[in-house]
Amino acid sequence: MTVYTVRAEREGKWWGLQCVEVPSALSQSRDLAGAQVIREAIAFIEEIPEYTVAINLDVVLPTDMKSTLDEYRALVVKETEINAARYKLQKELITDLTKKTKLSFRDVAELLGISHQRVGQLAPRDDQ
Repeated sequence: MTVYTVRAEREGKWWGLQCVEVPSALSQSRDLAGAQVIREAIAFIEEIPEYTVAINLDVVLPTDMKSTLDEYRALVVKETEINAARYKLQKELITDLTKKTKLSFRDVAELLGISHQRVGQLAPRDDQ
């Protein structure tokens, strides 16, 4: 799969789309979700199957908004990493607290600030 950069610039009610690597690949879309439509134009010009085309959307925004959007996206990545680490630690704690200390699901839930149903979902089963 080849990744192409596509600039998206708002033009009235439409987004104008142009591929950076294949400048003659142009398209438009009413919304950013529809920007995938340019894959067809890129594939046609490059004479490759459309399923081999992936796009990286470069949305043209005012500079201050672009930097705020970049900061937001970085925080989303950090949040995802933190949530993954929290889930792993939570699962380990639930295993230890229910198996080694024999605490009830309700007590573990109270300690972790989650529902006892969630503890039940994450707790290891006796048959495991």
